[in-house]
Amino acid sequence: MLNRFVNLLRKDLYIRARAVLLLAFIAIILLLMFLGGRQKKQLREVNEIKELIAKMHASKQALGSRIGKANFVLNGIILGRGGNLALIEGNFYRKGDLIDGFIFNEIGPGYVILQDKYAGESRTIFLEG
Repeated sequence: MLNRFVNLLRKDLYIRARAVLLLAFIAIILLLMFLGGRQKKQLREVNEIKELIAKMHASKQALGSRIGKANFVLNGIILGRGGNLALIEGNFYRKGDLIDGFIFNEIGPGYVILQDKYAGESRTIFLEG
């Protein structure tokens, strides 16, 4: 009788151990599936960010090429205590003003430095005449 009880107890423990192992195996598979899906999502996000950076770089280069196309004629400069003024195409501009996407960075005696607002490149225009 005792041997029978011990055998039943062993079988019960064996069945429980198998069930625990099976559940652990299923849990590990589900965890790996979840983590794998998460890594794929992160990889997609990284690729999207790389694409955005490439697009931004390409657009910056396209905008940067505008600096050579900035055909402004500097007609005059007024130097004063309140700040210098540049006369371009009949309009007066101060440091920090905008003209067609270009910022007046510096207005000096005989020259103006313009910076492309988008690309950051600079160009110096000299007084004509």
